[in-house]
Amino acid sequence: GSTFQNKTEDHKLLLFAEYEKGEHPFINFCARGYDESDVKDKKTGKMKRGPWRKQKFVRLSGIVAIDIDGVKDPKAMFDGWQQTLDFKALKIYLIYITPRGNGLRVVFRCDVSRGNLIDNQMWMCEKLGVEPDESCKDASRGYFLTSAENFLFDNLKEMYDDDADSEFI
Repeated sequence: GSTFQNKTEDHKLLLFAEYEKGEHPFINFCARGYDESDVKDKKTGKMKRGPWRKQKFVRLSGIVAIDIDGVKDPKAMFDGWQQTLDFKALKIYLIYITPRGNGLRVVFRCDVSRGNLIDNQMWMCEKLGVEPDESCKDASRGYFLTSAENFLFDNLKEMYDDDADSEFI
């Protein structure tokens, strides 16, 4: 309608990107499942039991993802990393341009020697030369995947073949 027509081109693109994001698969790299818990149904007020996506009930997978938002040229950032970093040695399994097109997501293996989930994320951010996104510290947080053409690095076979650090989990 007219409200939409009056928005700036940037705002229209952002709204479109938000719509498109919801069209992509949703995954939680950090979790291999959730313990069952009780939650109150907002509509009925009754308690329901199930594996709800809550931080305190998550079973860690040993994998973590970081978001790098507000990147003007994600491909150029990736190309710079590719010239200086060994993704396999860092146990990076997946790097892709986020559905909005202005960010990158990096998925990698955790190591207990670095500490907890956020410690591992901060370690990777330091290696990549980026600022950590505080919203990623919640292990129950999910992520939208993207189209295959936005996958910049894909080592998923190794991700499934590698054993998780059982001490970390």
